[in-house]
Amino acid sequence: MNFIVSAYSVSQGALLTAINLGALGARLDLSEPPIEISLIDDDGVLSIATPAETSVQIGDDDQGPVTEVAFRRFSLEQDGTVIPVDFAVLSRAAVADVLLVPLDRQGGTIASADLIASDQYAAGDPFEGLDVALEIPPDNVAPVTVDDSASAAEGTSIAINVLANDSDADGDTLTLTAVSGATLGAAVISGNRIVYTPDPNAEGIDTFTYTVSDGTVEETGTVTVTVTADDIIDGTGGSDSLTGTSGDDTIAAGPGNDTLDGGDGDDVIDTGQGFDLVNAGGGNDLVLGLSGVDTLNGDAGNDTLEGNSGSDELNGGDGDDELQGGQGADLMRGDGGADLLVGREGFDTLEGGAGNDTLQGNFGRDLLRGGDGDDRLEGGVQADTLEGGDGADLLIGASGGDALGGGAGNDTLQGNNGTDVLSGGAGDDLLEGGLANDVLNGDAGNDRLEGGNGADLLNGGEDDDRLEGNAGNDTLDGGAGNDVLRGGLGADTFVFRVGSGNDRVVDFGNVDAVELEAALLGGGTPEPLDLIPFATRDADGFLLLDFGGGDTLTFTGITNTGAILDDVSFI
Repeated sequence: MNFIVSAYSVSQGALLTAINLGALGARLDLSEPPIEISLIDDDGVLSIATPAETSVQIGDDDQGPVTEVAFRRFSLEQDGTVIPVDFAVLSRAAVADVLLVPLDRQGGTIASADLIASDQYAAGDPFEGLDVALEIPPDNVAPVTVDDSASAAEGTSIAINVLANDSDADGDTLTLTAVSGATLGAAVISGNRIVYTPDPNAEGIDTFTYTVSDGTVEETGTVTVTVTADDIIDGTGGSDSLTGTSGDDTIAAGPGNDTLDGGDGDDVIDTGQGFDLVNAGGGNDLVLGLSGVDTLNGDAGNDTLEGNSGSDELNGGDGDDELQGGQGADLMRGDGGADLLVGREGFDTLEGGAGNDTLQGNFGRDLLRGGDGDDRLEGGVQADTLEGGDGADLLIGASGGDALGGGAGNDTLQGNNGTDVLSGGAGDDLLEGGLANDVLNGDAGNDRLEGGNGADLLNGGEDDDRLEGNAGNDTLDGGAGNDVLRGGLGADTFVFRVGSGNDRVVDFGNVDAVELEAALLGGGTPEPLDLIPFATRDADGFLLLDFGGGDTLTFTGITNTGAILDDVSFI
């Protein structure tokens, strides 16, 4: 006996009739919708997949009654797995009332049932058909709402598409049916959107609910609106105390000695004339000091502070700030963050504070202190003092006779124009004298000193240093440690003292000189010929003066003591 097996989805109330045609095959009577058909053997399994109520009529065309039906319930889970629920063999009398219910009780979920039909043919038995009702209760899946958030400025209405992120598993069209609970403004339904209008002078966080329906089931969602106040606050002609809001404010103080508090938000604060105090507050603020001696505090956020005329105090606070001093002797502190401090005119003091800062003195005799972090300090056109502080700093003297101190960290110091004094401090530093007659002090660490043009004085200091005089008549003193000394062009002087360690002069020429501390030879007033007992050669055959106590001086390219005797003096 052949029965129909199908895998399909049918609409609610469709009638499926399966008729046994024996060897002739199978026939399906179903007006709509169309389904796929295949054959099974006698006592095979008729599988039915249905999302809703479906009536199945099973008959035997050779007039053998269908005497029993084996029935199994299944449920299709959300992860795609099919789970058998139960199994039963039903007599003909019981077949007429079979209920198929998905395990999750959600109407519309595809479920399947297996019907195993057997016939027993007896001559003269009338044809009997059986109606088997496989019913899934059409329980509707509730809509799923996702909370929404928006921002609104005072006096400005916004439209919120709350349905954009809501969904319905049944594919039903969702509509807004209600909205309630707004406290800082009015929320009304307009089509499928909520139009929110803040109340006058409102600011803060407003929370309200809305109701969405799929035509059968309703669900609620939540909307949070942040209301900000955009205010313009004007001062008087006197001394005012003005306070901004949590929004983006514009504060114009005008004349007088004013106290201004920007509050949160990205504010624009104009102090006007007078001696003013500004606390910009949170947000990325622009503060204009204009005339007068002002104190400008950026506080939190990435702020821009401009002192303009007057000797002003500018404090960036947290964040990456830009401080412009303007005219006058200004005090600028970047504080936390990667800040830019520009002194402009006047004798300014710039302190970067924490973070990787850039300090520019420009005009005037300025004091620049990098503080913590890897900072860049640029002195400007006059005699400036640059102090790198902690971190790997870059100090650029520019014009003028500058004093550069690297501080802790591996720093780079560039004197450039002017007679500069460069001190590396702790760490492995690079010192470049530039033009004019410079003094380079390596201090602690394995430093590299390059004199540039001019008659430079290079002091290596502690540890193992490399000194290069370059052009000009330079003086090179390696200090403690094992140093390498190269005079470069010009008549250079190499200095060696007790405790200088194992130094090497790599380019000693006829125009160069050697200054030796008399204590190396036991004190007194030694003569150059007294060096002969201390003379020997290194492994390469070059002249080596061994003064004992770990102090040796080697001359690369020189093989005998006589080549230097005329150039030796004692100090």
